[in-house]
Amino acid sequence: MKQEKPEAEGIFNIDTRHEDPLMCTLYAADIYSSLYTEQFDRRPSPDYMEKLQKDITQGMRGILVDWLVEI
Repeated sequence: MKQEKPEAEGIFNIDTRHEDPLMCTLYAADIYSSLYTEQFDRRPSPDYMEKLQKDITQGMRGILVDWLVEI
């Protein structure tokens, strides 16, 4: 397999190899655009802890985070 030429920023375009059927190069642009649009729909809610997680207080969260960092 021949080497790909690096682009201006030094990034190799892996989608140029159309011979490899496992790379799905024909669908790469559609996959990336779909993932890009979905990332905005699946973003976590910024006020999740205040609205939905009412049984854990801010002090309890701080203790939990400290405990997780120690582990």
